[in-house]
Amino acid sequence: MCGRYYFEELSHIEWDKLLKEISDELYKQGEIFPTNQVPVITSPHKAEVITWGFPNFRSPKGTVINARSETAQEKPMFRKAFMEGRCVIPSNGFFEWNQHQLTTDGKKQKLLFQETDKQDLFMAGLYRMFNGENRFVILTKQANSSIAPYHDRMPVILEEEEIEDWLNNFEMAQAKLHDEGPELTATPV
Repeated sequence: MCGRYYFEELSHIEWDKLLKEISDELYKQGEIFPTNQVPVITSPHKAEVITWGFPNFRSPKGTVINARSETAQEKPMFRKAFMEGRCVIPSNGFFEWNQHQLTTDGKKQKLLFQETDKQDLFMAGLYRMFNGENRFVILTKQANSSIAPYHDRMPVILEEEEIEDWLNNFEMAQAKLHDEGPELTATPV
């Protein structure tokens, strides 16, 4: 599961330039929580501010923040978005909590996961309109060996050169769901 992530700016010039076309006063930066409004890449030439989380119709106060990649194409809530609303969530990493190591005050240790030697981390997502507002979820998958000691799920991660294909190529998007994902490094924060 990906319940929080971090975003400030991107080192990749092309994508950072696209995001800078949006006024940073319109979106949250730093630690991103569900229901925050954040920049999301919706086409190779467009970024927009979108709210994180689909409405949860089972619980009026709840929010669905992730979609399992294994079932996203089958579930009514995500099926159309997978066909027509794939997006990319730019970040500098995502957070998980170490269940096996506590901090000095007895809390679970918070970890920031990033690709080794990279500042940018691009997560695959889906977006669609609810009551006149675009909203997005992050696609998750079975954790690879770098995440498994801490959590059983991880975001589907895109390399920079895969972004345009993820947005525009349905066959590539389907194949990406079965990708193991890159090795990530955990840093205590």
